[in-house]
Amino acid sequence: MSAILALKAGAQVRNADSLKLLLAVEKTDTGIIKLLGELNGHYNYANIDSAVFYAFQRLDFVKKLKVPLLEARQYSELSYSLALLGDFSEALKVTLAGFEIAEGEAAQKISVPAKYLRFLVGSDYKDHGAAPEIEVRARLHYGLGYIYILTGQPEKAIGELLISESLFSKVSNEKWIYFSRYMLSRAYFHAKQYENGLKSGLQAYGMTENVKGIPLEYCMACIGSNYAGNGDIPSAKVWLQKAIEEANRINSQRGLLFALNNFAEVYLKDGKPDSALLHLYPSLKIAKALNLKNDIFIADTLLAAAYSQIGKIDSAYFYLRESERLRNELLSSRKAQDLSALVNEAEKHKADIAATKMAYTRKLITISIAAGLVLTLLSTLFFWRNSRKRKQANELLAFQKQQLEEALSDLKSTQAQLIQSEKMASLGELTAGIAHEIQNPLNFVNNFSEVSKELISELSEEVDRGNYDEVKAIASDVIQNLDKIHHHGKRADAIVKGMLQHSRTSTGQKEPTDINALCDEYLRLAYHGLKARDNSFEASFHFEPDNTLPKVNVVPQDMGRVLLNLINNAFQAVSERKKSEGENYVPEVIVSTKLIFPPAGFTSEAKGRNEVRRGAEISVKDNGPGIPDSIKEKIFQPFFTTKPTGQGTGLGLSLSYDIVKAHGGIIEVESIEGEGTTFVVKIPII
Repeated sequence: MSAILALKAGAQVRNADSLKLLLAVEKTDTGIIKLLGELNGHYNYANIDSAVFYAFQRLDFVKKLKVPLLEARQYSELSYSLALLGDFSEALKVTLAGFEIAEGEAAQKISVPAKYLRFLVGSDYKDHGAAPEIEVRARLHYGLGYIYILTGQPEKAIGELLISESLFSKVSNEKWIYFSRYMLSRAYFHAKQYENGLKSGLQAYGMTENVKGIPLEYCMACIGSNYAGNGDIPSAKVWLQKAIEEANRINSQRGLLFALNNFAEVYLKDGKPDSALLHLYPSLKIAKALNLKNDIFIADTLLAAAYSQIGKIDSAYFYLRESERLRNELLSSRKAQDLSALVNEAEKHKADIAATKMAYTRKLITISIAAGLVLTLLSTLFFWRNSRKRKQANELLAFQKQQLEEALSDLKSTQAQLIQSEKMASLGELTAGIAHEIQNPLNFVNNFSEVSKELISELSEEVDRGNYDEVKAIASDVIQNLDKIHHHGKRADAIVKGMLQHSRTSTGQKEPTDINALCDEYLRLAYHGLKARDNSFEASFHFEPDNTLPKVNVVPQDMGRVLLNLINNAFQAVSERKKSEGENYVPEVIVSTKLIFPPAGFTSEAKGRNEVRRGAEISVKDNGPGIPDSIKEKIFQPFFTTKPTGQGTGLGLSLSYDIVKAHGGIIEVESIEGEGTTFVVKIPII
C-alpha cells in the first residue's frame, strides 16, 4: 500500500513522461522496480487504468526475480489499484494470492536480499526490517480491510484492520500503525460504531506530531464523520473543514474528494442540502476525472438525496438513476455468488409482493362472506386484518411508484446528456481560443531560438578567425534575442497562468474577481475559437472597460461560462449577417463594463449601505440581424433555439440565466430586428 504515501513522500515530483524516459534506459532491477512503483503511485492519483497497467508490469518483473516475499508485496500494491478502479473481485483474488505466497514454505526458506528490503517495508526499512514477512502480511491484511470497506462489509474490515495494526506494532512501523488506525476509524463509521471510530481516528491523529510524511486529510475527514454519526454536527464541520484545507494545501485531489463527500453527507444529516450540493459538484468532477467509480457512485447517491431534500425531483431522479447504474456495474465485479444472492433476494421480494396482493383480494372476499355469520367476532377480526392489509397495499403502491420513477428517470437522462453536450461545446470553444492565444508567443520563441542558433555558429567561426569585434557584435545580437525569448516566454507563461486561474477545479465558492480582466479574456478566446473553426471569419471587436469597477464577488468559472455564451452568440449573429449581406456589412461586437449605482432590479435588506447597493453591469452588443419580437420572451427557455437541428442544444441562455440569478443578479436583452442585439448582465457588489 505504499502507493498511498506516494504523493506525500515526493513520488510525484517527477512527472509521468520523465519517469517513462528514465524507465526506457534503466538497466538495474532495483531501478526498474522503483520507477514502475513511482509510475503506479503517480497514476493512482491521476489515471487508475494506467495505475493498474504499471502495477501489473511491476508484478511481472518482480516474478522473474524469484523472491516470494517481494512478489507477495507487489500483489498488495496491485490489489490497491484494482480496488480504486472498482474491480473488487479481482482485487480480492490478488490479495488472497499474496497471502498464499507470503505464508507459503518458499517465503520462509528464501531470504530477501538486502537491496530489496526497502521495496517491502518502505524507505525506513533499517529501523524495522528484521521481519519483512510480518510487514508483508500486515499490508495484505490492511488491503483486505480496505476492500471490505469498499464492498460494504465493515465488520469484516474491522477484523482485518485490527490484525494489520497488531502486526505493524510488532515491527514498530509507526506510519502504518497510523494508516491502520485511520482506516479503522473509517470502518467503524460504516459499522455505525461511532465511539470506536472517534477513538481510532483521534489516536491516529495524535501520532502525526511524531510521524512525518503522512496524509492528514483522510484521518481528519473520518474524525468529522464519526462526530456527525454521534450527533455532534458542529465538531464534525470543524474537522471536515480542516480536511478540505489540508487537501488543498498539499494538492491531494483524492483526499479532497473524500473530504467533500463526507462533508456533504454531514450537511444532508443537518438538513442543509444547498450546502451539500456546493461540496458535491466539485467532488463528482474530481471522481470522474480520476475514474474512481466507487466515489462517483457515492457522489451520485448523495446528489440524489440532496435534490430530494430540496424538492427538485427531476434532478433527484437523474442522480438516483446514475447511482443505480454504477451500483450494478460495481456489483458485477464482485463475487458471482454475491451478485446471485442479490438477484435471488430481489426476485423473492417481487414474489412476496405478488402473493400479498393476491392474499389481500382473497381475504376481502372471505370477510364479505363471513359478515352475516359471526358479526361480533368478524368486527374484531376485520379491524386487525384491515390494518395489516393497508400496510401491504402501501408497500405495493411504493413498488409501483418506484417503477414509474425509473421510467421517468430514463427520460431525464436525455436532458442531462444535452446539458453535458452544451458544456463540452463550451470547452471546445475555449480550447480553440487558448491555442490561438498561446501560439503567437511560441512562434516568437521558436523563431528567435532558430536565429540565435545560427548566430552562435557564426560567432564560433569568427572566434576561429580572431575577429573579436564581430564576435562582440554577434554576442550582443544573441543577448538581444535571448531577451526577446525571455519576454515572449513570460508572455506565454502569463497566458497559461491566466487560463489555469479560470479553469482550475471549481469549489463553487464566490471569490473577489476582476470582471474587466474576465471580460477581456473571454472576448479574445471567443473570437479566436470561432476563427479557428472558420478561418474566413472576420469581425471587429473591442472592449470598453470601466476602470473604476471594483472586484466583484462571483464564482469565476460560472461567470466565465455566461460571458463565453453571450459573446459566442454575438459573434455567430454577426457572422450569419455577414454571409447574407456581403462586403457592404462590417460585423462588430462590443463588450463593455460599467459601475451602476444603484443597480436597477436589485433588492437589498441594507438599503442605507451604499457599498451593498452598487452593482457591476456587463454589456455584450452586436450589430447582427437582431431578435424578432415574437421570440424574445422564449430565448431564456430551456431547449429553445433558432439554430438548425444538431447545431445547438438550446441550453446556453437558460444556463446563463440560472447562473446570473444564483449570483443575485439579472440578465436582460435589448434587440431591434435588422439593427442588432445587446445582452446586459447586472450583478450586485456585495
